[in-house]
Amino acid sequence: MGRDHYMRKLLYTSTLLMNTYGILKGQRNGKYYNLNHLNLFEPQKTRGPILRDEALFLYSLVKMIRPQVIVEFGFSRGHSSLNFLSAMDRDSVLYSYDISEDAKKIATKVFNKFRNFTFLYKSQLDFQPSDIGNKKIDLLYMDAVYETEMNIQTFDKFKASLNDAAIIALHDTGTWQRKCMDQSHLTYASKKPQNWLNENEFQQQKGQREFCNALMSKNPDYSVIHFHCPSAIRPGITLIQKRNLLKT
Repeated sequence: MGRDHYMRKLLYTSTLLMNTYGILKGQRNGKYYNLNHLNLFEPQKTRGPILRDEALFLYSLVKMIRPQVIVEFGFSRGHSSLNFLSAMDRDSVLYSYDISEDAKKIATKVFNKFRNFTFLYKSQLDFQPSDIGNKKIDLLYMDAVYETEMNIQTFDKFKASLNDAAIIALHDTGTWQRKCMDQSHLTYASKKPQNWLNENEFQQQKGQREFCNALMSKNPDYSVIHFHCPSAIRPGITLIQKRNLLKT
């Protein structure tokens, strides 16, 4: 192995050398990617906020497409909001909807330092363009309601506010494989026997999957890609975007 290959191997496998290289280049990692908040996320659980790997995925998506306006349906305890805010540019804005009193308290008392964050204490069904200053939405995250018809009605309300290249992210569209489930997952699944697709595959949120299918059926001008994992417990994320040919 040549000298160049040897030095490159050292660089690629040594965290210390990687950090030193970044400092010498004026590119300290923390300046661009502060991922400390991911320690707040669970690696695997039956229900609740997004998991750690999913948060990292959405964080990377925001860093990649640099959305100026993000709308979130489902604030809950603020995990996904914190994840978005950690990745967003300072001049971008996040609007989060929730009808929970606890969510309102957390948003008011904990997130008041984020000047580019707005909490809306209202249902997603009450969305109005004026809520977000009549801006166009670049990224819309849905993780509040898992009722097909309610989500379809919500989509009809915000559809006109989407940018042409806007991305809709749906949480909880995946399935669990029995081989990956521990006793807590099996206990949870036993309470929803109608959600088993077969003896080996369980859909955690059947309504979210039905909503995704209904949305695609009623809007053939949209495309979809599913990020589902058959080898680990993941709620799953689906990304939806209007179909558009690339200009050449």
